[in-house]
Amino acid sequence: MKFDCKYDAMLEIEKIVRHPRNNNMHPIEQIEAFQRIISKKGVWRIPLIISKKSGFLVAGHLRLTVAESMGLERLPVVYQDFESEADEYQFLTFDNEIARWAKLDRHEVHLALEEIEGLELDDLGIQGFEIQEIKQVEGEDDAPEVDQTKTVSTIGDIWILGNHRVMCGDSTVISDVERLMDGQKADMVFTDPPYGVNYTKKTKEVFKSKNYTEIKNDDKKNDDLKEFFGKCFSNIFMQMHDATSYYVCSPQGGDSELMMMMMMRESGMKCRHQIIWVKDSPVFSMGRLDYDYQHEPILYGWTKKHSFYKAGKHKKSVWNISRKENKLHPTMKPVELVENAILNSTQSENNTILDVFGGSGSTLIACEKTNRKCFMMELDPKYVDVIINRWQDFTGKEAVHINGKKFNEYL
Repeated sequence: MKFDCKYDAMLEIEKIVRHPRNNNMHPIEQIEAFQRIISKKGVWRIPLIISKKSGFLVAGHLRLTVAESMGLERLPVVYQDFESEADEYQFLTFDNEIARWAKLDRHEVHLALEEIEGLELDDLGIQGFEIQEIKQVEGEDDAPEVDQTKTVSTIGDIWILGNHRVMCGDSTVISDVERLMDGQKADMVFTDPPYGVNYTKKTKEVFKSKNYTEIKNDDKKNDDLKEFFGKCFSNIFMQMHDATSYYVCSPQGGDSELMMMMMMRESGMKCRHQIIWVKDSPVFSMGRLDYDYQHEPILYGWTKKHSFYKAGKHKKSVWNISRKENKLHPTMKPVELVENAILNSTQSENNTILDVFGGSGSTLIACEKTNRKCFMMELDPKYVDVIINRWQDFTGKEAVHINGKKFNEYL
């Protein structure tokens, strides 16, 4: 082992005494990662810090543990003066805690991995959801607006987008959903059903310049909603296996949310938790509401069993995620919202995610970024075209109809 750092002494490991008040606990994964990096490079660059006052180690407990596991005999140390026991403890705790304030700039890490020869992600000691996020930085999701003049897709079309399938079809018709799935079962569902608020009309009143097209089935009344929810949730349930997790975006309270939960339950989809997505700004209601909504509920559950992998950034019931400008679709969800659910509830790149209300295609882009397979249904041909164009712009690849003809050949 080469020691490439300044130090006051090379001290035998058995003479280094851990601080009895050290409160930092290092999981085995962290120890193994640090050991792997040190062993691979064969260079030790940071000395341990020992208090002159007490003789205890005040910085470097992880490094000491790794050195012991590697069988090293001596380590570089520097000695630090402290005025009091309180001053020493403050340094011990501050050194542990202050690093946790930092946020990883995953875009900069991604650029470094591309530009620095010989640099590998495994060498950086980064774990969990941050590894997933670095791998996902492939470019910005600059989605196209709705083309109101020309439509390529028609009802019944199925498009192949890399590993994904997108169908222009009706989620309440079981034969359409079965054609989309092609005999496969969904490992996870993330979907955002229309729920009778006539959002497009209200949004156009507020933002008259928005280039939205009508959201299909978004102006239904409660009796119609009951039948609509009953059919689509039953069809979704039939595409699940016994360990499928599901996330259903919900209206904020009132009869519509109650109706949605009741029809989910009747179809076999029990609501086991409610997640709250908190937006960075409220949705302006033009005075229709006493309290403008700044959140949306997401109903979460699973079939008979499930796994929770906790690889997403948000692991509590409240997700604070910025809502980007929704130029594509009035209820457009941020990709990060769907990504978080995917990383928490699936683990394999072979996992299949079902979304029967595709909208602008955020679930598809989230699946593309996390290397999952997306099976997506959208009733409106214009939004099917939006989904395809968004994916093509994001990936640089071409969508292909199941008849073998490329999407761009129809333009």
